Amino acid sequence: MLLGATRVGQAFNLISDEPLLQSLRFGPFLMEINLISNLKLEYVERFADHPFPEYLRLGVPVALSTDDRGMWDTNISDEFFVAVHHFNLSWFEVVQLSEASLAHSFLPAEEKEELLNAFRERLEQFMRRTLAAGIVLEPTSYKKRRAFVCSRYSVCEGKTNN
Repeated sequence: MLLGATRVGQAFNLISDEPLLQSLRFGPFLMEINLISNLKLEYVERFADHPFPEYLRLGVPVALSTDDRGMWDTNISDEFFVAVHHFNLSWFEVVQLSEASLAHSFLPAEEKEELLNAFRERLEQFMRRTLAAGIVLEPTSYKKRRAFVCSRYSVCEGKTNN
């Protein structure tokens, strides 16, 4: 970070440096969180051991990301599913993660602002439509067949937990 990085990949061991962790609250650096690969690489034995929710709830800018889609057969939806399922994220926290990804992207400032505004507008439209229709999104509506999520959770048609 002293050399000019604005994003830190993995950011797993940040939890062991409390002064640094406190100094990173509210920006300007973003910590990239790769929950599934951290489990697969055995950084944690179970998701509950991951420091991600502490970063998020302390105000450290974090974004979920996939480490290696081809290697782990996952996508960003899987990362969000795991985060919501294991860390009981609120709607506000899910939105916060999404906005952090855009706000800390490598795009020029004007383009980032346009994308953030478009995201917020579409999110508002989505929420109005969903509430008006009385739609409740259930975890079982997850139709994509991804090896990690389908093998670990009962969310894919015709698949069961291993």
